[in-house]
Amino acid sequence: EKNETIVCREIGGVMARMWPAYLHRCHALVFVIDASSVSNADGASAALHALIAHDHLQQKPVIVCLNKVGTTTQADLATLQELLHIDDLVDNWKAGFTLCHTDAASGAGVARVLQLARALHRDPQTSKALAATATFTP
Repeated sequence: EKNETIVCREIGGVMARMWPAYLHRCHALVFVIDASSVSNADGASAALHALIAHDHLQQKPVIVCLNKVGTTTQADLATLQELLHIDDLVDNWKAGFTLCHTDAASGAGVARVLQLARALHRDPQTSKALAATATFTP
């Protein structure tokens, strides 16, 4: 397997107004949400849906990571997924939508996100096939 380079840009929430400037160059979106803070879910949902409505992302795969799942109850995860309209996105996002449960502090699920990113870098059409196995549950 040849060496490959994947460029990831972290553009935090405080820079949300700048996000569209980066979209035309991206091949996929990885959107990370702090799952330990259900109270911020409405804002995260609004930001996610505004971002994916952008023309440059309409044909791009989207990976949403609910991070810090190790400190989040299953009920809170279910609430988050409902507030984010995850089921609708999984069913209707034409370019492929993947939900990953991660815990960056312990590393749980992170390797799977990297595997998805590598696969999408090689072939963006693989996202729908990979989506079914992407969820990590602690």
